[in-house]
Amino acid sequence: MRFLINNRIIFDEDNSTLELAEENLEPVTLTTIANRLLALLVKNNGILISRDFIFSTVWDDHGKTASNSNLNNYIASLRRTFAGLGENEILVTVPRQGFMFTADSIHSVADNMTQDESVPAAPLPVRRRCDAILPKVTLLFIGIALVLAGVYFFTERYDTAYQRQIASYKSCRVETLNASERIDERYIADALERLKSRGFDCDVPATVYYSRLTYHYTNYKKLIDFISYCPKHRVKNMDAHCEDEFEVINEG
Repeated sequence: MRFLINNRIIFDEDNSTLELAEENLEPVTLTTIANRLLALLVKNNGILISRDFIFSTVWDDHGKTASNSNLNNYIASLRRTFAGLGENEILVTVPRQGFMFTADSIHSVADNMTQDESVPAAPLPVRRRCDAILPKVTLLFIGIALVLAGVYFFTERYDTAYQRQIASYKSCRVETLNASERIDERYIADALERLKSRGFDCDVPATVYYSRLTYHYTNYKKLIDFISYCPKHRVKNMDAHCEDEFEVINEG
């Protein structure tokens, strides 16, 4: 299948290539794993894909051994390739969770480029629940929830998180996982507003993880807000289930 990304880049999954649609240049050839990884991301444009699901789909299902280092290297390679094609911020790393492809538009295209059919893609702005990404994979969500529970259940695949308490609300402890974002009064107020608006139960002890990523483009900027609510009593009982939400917003 061939995909037209942002009306200018063609990704040919069958031939493992990337090329500019309107320029007669030599296509960039992808390795088998890079092609498989990109296909997964493109087909789930605008959706957060966890590291564990990528490991399972791209490596494990094909008899290959996955590692955090390998995944990071392939992500870096894809970023360099897209940067060379004029797309510098299309592949987003979500701290502690995974990766997200953020093309403004993706279409499947016929070989002769005369017909196109829209491929479902997340509109911007959009809010999605992480537990709606792959509803049939129940065990996967438990794994993701364990990862999102912060210091409680980080496995050896994950690096040490940057964590800092920024606020509290009733029995909820609010922490940020973002070391690069400026933590000011507005940031803290936004975190508390999102916590309260989601209706999470802070009458019971819980840790809430909040992160905001900002990406600057020529004419606008993209904000990606994440919040994860993790009740402590569930974590202690090894029945962890964090409620996770993210929101992608374009600002002019």
